[in-house]
Amino acid sequence: MRTRVKICGFTSVEEAVYAAHLGVDAIGLVFYAPSSRNVEIEQAIKIVAALPAFTSVV
Repeated sequence: MRTRVKICGFTSVEEAVYAAHLGVDAIGLVFYAPSSRNVEIEQAIKIVAALPAFTSVV
């Protein structure tokens, strides 16, 4: 069985794409406004669009 890796709290396209290319299976986005890792919907759309097809978003 293979261990899957998910990292949460990405706020930039560059960070998320870099993590995907390093082998992360999934990335998480935070939509809780008080969080320092909060991302607006417009930015989330950009992040998701830039990811390779094999990377899940949760």
